[in-house]
Amino acid sequence: MTTMKIEAVFDENIDRVWEVVTSLSTSEWRSDLSSIEVSDDQKSFY
Repeated sequence: MTTMKIEAVFDENIDRVWEVVTSLSTSEWRSDLSSIEVSDDQKSFY
């Protein structure tokens, strides 16, 4: 399992930051991902 640790300061509401970070529908903010695919049963992603 790969582990990453990234630290940053955002001038934004913590709820909005968490919404973006945990979203599986968009990955543009992640330079290390080209896409996110969610399984048909919505129980896993890769």
